Amino acid sequence: MRLNPEQEEFFIRRCGYDRNSLDKMVAAAQRGDQKLSQKIDVASQRAGRCILNETEERRKGTLAKLRAGWLPPTTSQR
Repeated sequence: MRLNPEQEEFFIRRCGYDRNSLDKMVAAAQRGDQKLSQKIDVASQRAGRCILNETEERRKGTLAKLRAGWLPPTTSQR
């Protein structure tokens, strides 16, 4: 998943996102620590669901603002 730094920080705080969770899970499995590997997998799945929910809520919020007449700032092009 590619996130910009602002998104990543938000999801770390809000959802417990860890961009290295797959590497940690594989390393634990390779060491034979199935319990830790499974724990990391569960946490990663929970973070993924949270990210999906948060993304949907942000989308709904943006659509509500647009329906109410809000317009995003424009950038000047030279």
